[in-house]
Amino acid sequence: MLRQPVTALSLFLASALVCSTGNAATAEKTAISPIIEPEPIILPGEPVEPIIKLPVSKTISCALTARSTTATTYELNYRVTNSGAKAITSWQVQLPFNQDPKITKVSNAKISGQPLVTATNIATNGTLQSGQYTEFKLAGNHNGYFVPPTCSPYGNSSSSSSSSSSSSSSSSSSNSSSSGSSSSSSSSSSSTSSSGGLVINVDRSLIVHDQATLGSADFSLSRVMDQLAAQLNAANPSDPISGSVLFARMWDAQNPVGTRPATGIAQCNGQVNGWPIECRLGEGAQAASPLNFITQYIPIALVNRFDLRDQATFADCGEYRVVYANPISSRNFIIFEAQLPNPTPGLASGCSPIQNLWANLSANNSAVSRAATLANFYFNGIPASNIGPVIDSRNYTLNTGQIRTNQFMSGPWLLKEYKIGIQNGKNTIQVVSVKSNPVGGLFETRNTDPRAAAFQADFVQNLPTLLQPNLATFFISMANNAHNNGQSHAQIPTENDFLGHFAASRGTTFESAIAAKIQQTGSALSVDQVINRATAMTCGGCHEPGTFGISAPNAVGPGQSWPNSAGFVHVSEFAFNGEFPLSTALTQVFLPARKVDLENFLSSAKRIQIDPIIIPGITPVPTPISPVIDAKDLQLDSTNSVNTSGETPTVSPVRAKRAG
Repeated sequence: MLRQPVTALSLFLASALVCSTGNAATAEKTAISPIIEPEPIILPGEPVEPIIKLPVSKTISCALTARSTTATTYELNYRVTNSGAKAITSWQVQLPFNQDPKITKVSNAKISGQPLVTATNIATNGTLQSGQYTEFKLAGNHNGYFVPPTCSPYGNSSSSSSSSSSSSSSSSSSNSSSSGSSSSSSSSSSSTSSSGGLVINVDRSLIVHDQATLGSADFSLSRVMDQLAAQLNAANPSDPISGSVLFARMWDAQNPVGTRPATGIAQCNGQVNGWPIECRLGEGAQAASPLNFITQYIPIALVNRFDLRDQATFADCGEYRVVYANPISSRNFIIFEAQLPNPTPGLASGCSPIQNLWANLSANNSAVSRAATLANFYFNGIPASNIGPVIDSRNYTLNTGQIRTNQFMSGPWLLKEYKIGIQNGKNTIQVVSVKSNPVGGLFETRNTDPRAAAFQADFVQNLPTLLQPNLATFFISMANNAHNNGQSHAQIPTENDFLGHFAASRGTTFESAIAAKIQQTGSALSVDQVINRATAMTCGGCHEPGTFGISAPNAVGPGQSWPNSAGFVHVSEFAFNGEFPLSTALTQVFLPARKVDLENFLSSAKRIQIDPIIIPGITPVPTPISPVIDAKDLQLDSTNSVNTSGETPTVSPVRAKRAG
């Protein structure tokens, strides 16, 4: 006989370790995003490595059904449902806690790991018929900044006909023979495009996150910092520094003014762009022991963000990222997001050598070879095509790319942005405003700051970029950098809860102007959905949408909710089956769209002249990539509020900063 689900968490601490199962058909329905995993189509004779599926089960779903928290404790209830057509005999799910979970009690599950907790069935609740569910509970202590983790199916749930045991989390036989030199593939795996038979493996040509490739060449944070420091020294020899000193200065920028030992650069004065920010001593402490901390960071992804190119002018070729994580000293992430200039500005073909390099990785079955190719590209560029290295200080300075951090060393989760440059004669990496992250108070018409009225006018004027129907392509256009915040909270909703701020503008001309603009474009979105979309474009909203309610049904459009992260991150630092797992947002929304974009570009590139004929006065002449970095190209504002006057407006109708 099936039991009804336990709904009162007050019964939790007294509950016995017994199975609680039920029938999903009689329970409250929970929206579950389908897992789209197209089978790869391999051309005859095409040397493509066996595809390794993501460790995500198609047969079960998992959801948080009840919670109870105090200032220091939590109690959580999760439901695991067999959503497949056949009975299963085991299940496994993962819970990405934002801190050490400090679990004190568990019922109806076995758990392991922290802060990424894996929960598996016990002997009495592993077997679930189609439509049946079981529930398990956790209780523990927290540090005061607690967000209940999402619950995601993980590994392969064993069907009643499977020979694997209930504790098995191995992949199917289709991937069991892959060697250590092979890269993994996600649900957006290789497939044949409709034009020219092009095969793109997402996990080789768009986001490299397998340990085999990342570990086969030197992508260390020390190497990156050393190269950037050497470039700064050449441009500004009056302040010679090492890579470790540059690392120390980066984190010292978050220490309050007067913190010792100081590195000589401008420390945190509590504001950027005139907006208040947090000075973080927890992260800033890395400045005191740079040689210790810099070696704790590991590379977890190399990312091709060609989709971020300026598609109107092709002044650049998009961004090329490397993601580092510190899994030792709490959780801390650094993402280097280099914007590479187009060697032939105005001509799309100038970017072809870069994308051909990435595309060719799809058919390269050697992790060592792929690593060597990418290391050469990141640290040396493509000199034959007049393309400089990704790791170039000019690619992270004013009006180019940026460095972003996702921080939880001292809690709560917070994201910041940096620029490389010379400030007050010092070679450094300094905190700046976070682009595409407007200050929440600017959505309030009662705000007397003159920037509020200017922002509201700009918001309405540039609204069409937020109205695009595709989740993977809409974005917010910021016409004035002075409207950008100096940080983005992913755990505290107040800052980026734009809908909450907008409540003060109900019935005003601001709301009417938004509604009129929506109607003018023929969009089916509501005003609230548009405001929620603006929240989705912030770092905090994208990295933890549940904090702001934008992952709820219809939150960002009719039938649309913002896809989930992997718990404050989009690439987890906790490797599984030889890869660093990706978020649902990446595998199901963004990567499939980027794959189509890359395939379309490469297909078009085959039909155009790759080496353009230069016609004086008509065709843009290739811009030489100078190996000599001019100090004037790296000058930052003299104050800690770097972007107040140093950076030009960020409005652009053709680019957006996105996850991953």
